[in-house]
Amino acid sequence: MARQHSPVSLSMFALKIIAVVAMLSSHIVIVFRDKFSQDTALWMYYIGRLAFPIFAFTIANGWHRTHNKLFYILRILAMAVVSQIPFTLSLYGASFDNFKSFFISSPLNIGFTFLLAMLSLWIFDVLRKMSFPKVLSAVCAFIPAFLFETLTPFHVDYGYFGVLLILVMYITMGDDSLMLLSSAAVFAAMCATFGDLVMTVRLDIFLCYIASAVLLMFYNGRMGAKSKYAFYIFYPAHLLVLYLLNSVF
Repeated sequence: MARQHSPVSLSMFALKIIAVVAMLSSHIVIVFRDKFSQDTALWMYYIGRLAFPIFAFTIANGWHRTHNKLFYILRILAMAVVSQIPFTLSLYGASFDNFKSFFISSPLNIGFTFLLAMLSLWIFDVLRKMSFPKVLSAVCAFIPAFLFETLTPFHVDYGYFGVLLILVMYITMGDDSLMLLSSAAVFAAMCATFGDLVMTVRLDIFLCYIASAVLLMFYNGRMGAKSKYAFYIFYPAHLLVLYLLNSVF
């Protein structure tokens, strides 16, 4: 990653702020899509595509840095559980009349994607400590996420490709070129597989993901301002606020 002498240098806090702003842009245009012109909605959606790769990196980096993985998992779990109802109410039009709409008809929020990814990271670490080859460890670590997505009625946001991206970033962390190339391969697979809510020009989405990954090349290794619990609070709170505003206006 970029070091302190680089003319452009981003701390982990700065990266999180960029990701939060990008995510908010995407969620606003999804909730209030009828209030924006087509061009404005398109650009807001483009900006939103910057968010997930950065968040994926923060999870991979956090797993690498944390001294208490259980507490890290519990924080993400609490956020995921608290966020699910406002997530589906605001972004997917879930109804209290249909309980399934909160968990099955709609995807599970990004917190559950992170949890599934953490399971993969844990499996990878265990297998590597047992001297399994890196590639075999990665394949075995990815299998539970793939089976969860394909064999259960539940689906996490960004699907198993979201989990794969976090796993790839974790494995290649420290090698900028390899991380960028491997992440690009995952982005390409995502864009070839999934549709989207606003547009169908998947090449544009791919380029947005690449732009986000390039931003990660300027990470300076520093945490920056302390914000340990800020995102855990912001994520469910902004979804609830968007739902309430949409209900009123």
